[in-house]
Amino acid sequence: FVTNFEQVPPNSQRMYAKKRPAYDSSDAYVSSCIRRFQDDGTHFVVSKSKDLQQVAGSNADLVPATDHQIIRELNSRSREPQRLLFWRGAMFESTVNHPKGAYSQSQVLLMVNVPSEAQLRGMTPIELMAAPINGTTSYSPVMEDVPTVEELERQGWTKVMVTVPQDRYHSRANFIGVRRQYSLRHIGSSTINKQMGNTITTPCAIEISDQCSPFEKAQVVVMLSRGKHVRD
Repeated sequence: FVTNFEQVPPNSQRMYAKKRPAYDSSDAYVSSCIRRFQDDGTHFVVSKSKDLQQVAGSNADLVPATDHQIIRELNSRSREPQRLLFWRGAMFESTVNHPKGAYSQSQVLLMVNVPSEAQLRGMTPIELMAAPINGTTSYSPVMEDVPTVEELERQGWTKVMVTVPQDRYHSRANFIGVRRQYSLRHIGSSTINKQMGNTITTPCAIEISDQCSPFEKAQVVVMLSRGKHVRD
């Protein structure tokens, strides 16, 4: 047992009984990785979402979101986070099905080639490798010793291009809002239920606190059976 997630290794899968702590932890996970990369010199880039708002029922143009209620709504309802951290070996899951079937929602995607900051500013398509589909998924939040694209293709991985998905609007009070971000989310943080059927090859960390603890027998079973080794 440890007292907080700062004491948890960065390659651990963080799991939560409830959705909201899992979302908050995703941003904390990004911040933790950034601090580590700044210390060890790992190259990374950050994709920040474009959150926009419009007065409900108006024909006005979308403008940068400033209303606190609509920002909270976007944080709560959007599939994609405000920040995505890209580095060689980063692992993600897709938040959508590719329109031509190149990959499916929740499929694991690996970053081999880090995109440029110019690509992110223009939100142009970025290249990732899609894991082979084999019924269940075995992964770690960070891949060490990343193979080349050619090696991955020989193992059944597929090169895919990931884009910003079609706008999905959310409403709150007198505003509607939309988040524009690549259709990805980090797999280093999730709900316990989301990990059902997955095999995680690195340590798992589960929050057990007054605010967030497993509340179903099934959650306890899932959280204790995701790893390959008892020590994890």
